[in-house]
Amino acid sequence: MEIISHETVIYRLRSTTRSGVIRELLSKLKGYGHIKTIKDAYVAIMQREHESSTYVGKGIAIPHAKGYFANRVFCALGISGKGVNFGGECAYIVVLMVSSPEQTRDYIKYLTLFAKIFSRNDVIHGVKYANNTKDIVNIINNTKV
Repeated sequence: MEIISHETVIYRLRSTTRSGVIRELLSKLKGYGHIKTIKDAYVAIMQREHESSTYVGKGIAIPHAKGYFANRVFCALGISGKGVNFGGECAYIVVLMVSSPEQTRDYIKYLTLFAKIFSRNDVIHGVKYANNTKDIVNIINNTKV
């Protein structure tokens, strides 16, 4: 099962802020036609962030939201060498997830899957220090959970 594809991975994020990283990852999804508008997805994700940070520990953040800006579950992943502040914690790996409201089951499935994948220190280390996008995709898609 392909969990993430090379087209939606940013090997080195340029943005240094939470809002900038979220926009950068949304732009990646928009560029491949995975979302209708960046603005609507951004507003939904930031609303979720203001309710509670999506930092999950070990340098990982999973900002996510559902809305009619997507017709199914789509994910984008970015690596920050310096780290990005997510609710007072420093995230080096950011997995952004969007979904349509009708895809709640798949949405929860992907959130759970990413939580399991990134519970493994070897995966976190491999992704954080990967040499390229291909290595990141291979690590994530080949991790047994």
